[in-house]
Amino acid sequence: MSIFSQRLEQIRSNVFIICPNNSGSTLLKRLLETSPHFLSLKREGQFAFGFKGPVCREVLEQCKNHPFKMEPLTWAASDLSVRYIRDARKYDWEANQKSWYLQATGSAPDTACMYLEKTPYFLLITEELRRFFTECRFIFMVRNPYAAIQGVVKRENMRPFLNNPNVDLAKHSALHFLTCLRVQKQNLTQFPDQSCLLRYEDLCDRPDLALNTLKRLLPEVQELDLQAEVQVKHYPARRPTNMNATHIENLTSAQISSINSVFEPERALLAEFGYDLIG
Repeated sequence: MSIFSQRLEQIRSNVFIICPNNSGSTLLKRLLETSPHFLSLKREGQFAFGFKGPVCREVLEQCKNHPFKMEPLTWAASDLSVRYIRDARKYDWEANQKSWYLQATGSAPDTACMYLEKTPYFLLITEELRRFFTECRFIFMVRNPYAAIQGVVKRENMRPFLNNPNVDLAKHSALHFLTCLRVQKQNLTQFPDQSCLLRYEDLCDRPDLALNTLKRLLPEVQELDLQAEVQVKHYPARRPTNMNATHIENLTSAQISSINSVFEPERALLAEFGYDLIG
C-alpha cells in the first residue's frame, strides 16, 4: 500500500481553520498541533509543494510568468478578487489533497486521525472544501477587525503588491475585513452542524470557554491545553496573549477615521461578532 493510500485510510476527518489573515489562525493552529490527533503542514496549504490553486502575490513575484495574481493581505477587498478566488477551475483538489497528506507531519504521525489546515483565503471557498473533503469540520474564527487591520497597514512594504499602490491602505483593509465578516456570517449559517465560532479574544482571555467550544466540534481533543506555550511567527514561545490593545493603539486617528467610514454602515454586523466602532 502506498503512503498516500495509508494516509487516506488513517485520516478520518479534515479540520479547516477558516479565518481572515492577521486574526489568530496561526496561534490556534499551533495550539491544536500540540494534540497527537492532528497531522498538518509547516506552512499554509497554499504554499505546499504541488498545490494547484491561487497563491498570494508576495511569493509569485519571484516567478514572473506565473498566471495567478492576488493581493497578499487584502484578497477580499474587491469583487474582482473574490470572483477570481471562487473560480473553481483554478483548483485541483485531488492533487492538493495528495500534496497535503504526503507532506503533513505531527507528534504522532502514524496514529493521528485528523488533517488540520489553515489558508486564510479559503474563507471564500468553504463550499468547495466541503464538497471534496470527507468528514469536513470548520472552525470559523474572527478577531477585532481594528487589531487585524493594524497588522496590515503597518506593512507599507506590501504596497507594490496592490493593484493600486496609492490606495488608502486603512480603508482598503477595512473593506477586506468587512467582506470577511460578511462571509463568515454566511459560513456559520451554511454549516451549522459541522462548525463552531471561535473569537481570538476568547482564545486568549477565556481559554476554558474556547476549549468547550472546540470540544463540542472536536471531541477528540479532550486533553488540549489552550494555555500551552507555543511559538507564533517571530515571537518566542509563550502562552496565548491578547495583542489587540497594543495593535489598536498603533492606529493613527486618520487611519481610524478611514476604517470607520467603511464600518459605520455595517455597525450591526460588527456587533453580531461582539465588536463596536472605535473613536
